[in-house]
Amino acid sequence: MEENPISKNELQSDQNERIDLKSNADSLKTIRNKEKAELNQLNMQGTFGTVAEPRKALSTFFRNQNKFEVSGVAILDRKASIVIRICATTISAVIAFNQQIESNVDGGNIISLVLLIGLSASLVFAILATKPSTKGLRKLVKNQVTPIHPDLEENIFYVWDNENLADYEKAMEKVIKSQDLQVGNMIRANFLLGRKNVNSARLIDFSYDAFLFSFVVSGIVFILARYSVI
Repeated sequence: MEENPISKNELQSDQNERIDLKSNADSLKTIRNKEKAELNQLNMQGTFGTVAEPRKALSTFFRNQNKFEVSGVAILDRKASIVIRICATTISAVIAFNQQIESNVDGGNIISLVLLIGLSASLVFAILATKPSTKGLRKLVKNQVTPIHPDLEENIFYVWDNENLADYEKAMEKVIKSQDLQVGNMIRANFLLGRKNVNSARLIDFSYDAFLFSFVVSGIVFILARYSVI
């Protein structure tokens, strides 16, 4: 006769526990929804704020743009390497066979001089194009980016010389929580990479111009000397 009250008490206790668990789950769900709402509200702020992730077209653009810039670096390096090999080989040949050229080629002394000067200039420009541009990028960041975006979290995608890991992690946490910082960092990173490619392309352009100019002038000198014009 005494077992029924105990069973009822146990049943009541189990029900209370289930109610507490359900209440805790509801509270946890409410907290998560609140955090999600706060994060969405934070993402809606700023220049590039939207409720969800950036539109697929924008994400695709940044991904393709980054691939284009990185591919551009590889293409420019290959072009510069071609000029470096040809110029180094030709300069060595001109120096090694300088006497034979002057003796057996009309206007050989002038041709040798033009080739040495022109190809040397072409070689220098090609080497400068492939040279790591750490100083140039750092100067560009200092003069154009840092005055507008001075905080580390605004430059986290292309600043790797920060020695403090705690500051880096703290800044990265801000980037993860802010869509505006994510998009802004991608824009600035693509800008810097594009500027590097433009500078390298300009130097390679000068290199090819010097290379072409030296051979054109050498050909003109040979023709004029051949017909005793000079």
